[in-house]
Amino acid sequence: MKKIGWIFMAVTLILSACNGPAPSESGKGDQKVLRMSEEQEPPMLDSAKSSDGISFTVLANTMEGLMTFDSRQRLAPGVAKEMPKVSRDGKIYTFHLRDARWSDGSPVTAQDFEYAWKRALHPETASEYAFIFYDIENAQKYNQGKVKAESVGVKALDDKTLKVTLQRPVPAFLSKTTVPSFYPQKKAFVEKMGNRYAKEADTLLYNGPFKLAQWKHNSGWKYVKNDRYWDKDRVKLDEVSWKVVKDPATGVNLYNTGELDVTKLGGDFSSRLKGRKDFKPVTGASLGYLVMNQEQKLFSNEKIRRAVAAAIDREAHSKVVLKDVAPAAYGFVPPGITGDGEKTFREVVAERKSETDPAKAKKWFRGGLQELGLKKAPVIEYLTDGTELNRKTAEFIQEQLKKNLGLEVTIRTQPLKVYLDSVMKKDFDIAFATWGAAYNDPLYFMDVWRTDAPYNYGGWSDPEYDRLIRAARDTRELGEQVRMAGKAEQILVEQAPMVPLYYRSYTYLWRENVKSLIRPPAGPSFLLKHASVE
Repeated sequence: MKKIGWIFMAVTLILSACNGPAPSESGKGDQKVLRMSEEQEPPMLDSAKSSDGISFTVLANTMEGLMTFDSRQRLAPGVAKEMPKVSRDGKIYTFHLRDARWSDGSPVTAQDFEYAWKRALHPETASEYAFIFYDIENAQKYNQGKVKAESVGVKALDDKTLKVTLQRPVPAFLSKTTVPSFYPQKKAFVEKMGNRYAKEADTLLYNGPFKLAQWKHNSGWKYVKNDRYWDKDRVKLDEVSWKVVKDPATGVNLYNTGELDVTKLGGDFSSRLKGRKDFKPVTGASLGYLVMNQEQKLFSNEKIRRAVAAAIDREAHSKVVLKDVAPAAYGFVPPGITGDGEKTFREVVAERKSETDPAKAKKWFRGGLQELGLKKAPVIEYLTDGTELNRKTAEFIQEQLKKNLGLEVTIRTQPLKVYLDSVMKKDFDIAFATWGAAYNDPLYFMDVWRTDAPYNYGGWSDPEYDRLIRAARDTRELGEQVRMAGKAEQILVEQAPMVPLYYRSYTYLWRENVKSLIRPPAGPSFLLKHASVE
């Protein structure tokens, strides 16, 4: 009975996809409404603690930092009324704030930024993204409990003036201030909400183009236009509704019956619907990869890790699982990320593409087991979240490691929030992970693998790698920075604490009457301020 039902649903979806979508109800009457889908609900909307792409997307459309992006994705003043004044040595930034308001009508002040940034850095906050502030004077020391908050180089000089002092010149600093971690928070409201802060739509304040009006957990959420927003006249949409849609088949069905205006596709649907006018491909500056836990005895051995990397046919994964929508990856920095100012990082630092080599993989694997004193490898657990694509990737890796190494792998699937917690606690043997650019900077990717980095999930450490990343951070010459980052990436690939799988690309069904909806390569998935439904 179940099999018959599945076949009937598949045939129905294929027929409706071929016939094209039903008309959308969006934009009827006086209300301009956009309907979209997301695979999971946002796990954490406290900007001091958020670290995932879905939460960042919600925050980027309901909040605003000092800097933002215009309709052409160029850096532009947000709450700052103009570009900041920068000292000659490039270390001191002075921001003057415009007359912006919170959704409760109170003013957004320089103190709100100072409070939010120092709250994110406070050791008790345990923010996974605290490292993003480390360019600021004494930020890292405060985060580690070595100095007091007053020593951190961020200070509200008055209600409308914020002074930021960096440890060294950082060319990407203004881009960093667009990341949700740098958004303001109103101290009195945060303290009033206590443990309830950011858990529901009405336990947050908003200063962005929209505010969260409804949040039905695990089902969907809704933005409405924020009439308190300083630039509200440029916001064309009255409402944006989001449905949690965990598999592409459901999304396509909802789209074709007029209930969604934009929905993400999976590999099978991407190849099947490629010829439609409303099919839209988008290249993202992010990576899907495997990470091996160094606390697991097996993966503490470099030969074992290199064997795993050589045993996986990344080109076949791209073809079979991704349906050629996203290319196989052999480095950690994706295409599109800035390089020396004229070329991208990948144009300057060529990938060293390694072919799948089962014979060599088996030789390394046997050698690694011998070094560890093991006659046979233990059964390995593979951790992933519950999305359809990631489940298919898990099954592909499971088959590859069994076939090419004789390594038994079991798959553990968890909801996104639980999965993220397990990864951060190193509760895995192998885990699938993704890393996307919150801002355009190759060191944002390379910093992940520093010994003390919070997102170094596997706990890998190499002194030379750390030295190269520190040196790259300390230089102001972009070409030299890229050269050192390239050397560090080579160490990373050779020692294989992780296996790059693919550079993430996305495909959507996207109605042609949806205009100026920005899908940026770095940062949040969508920016809706300039979007409209005609």
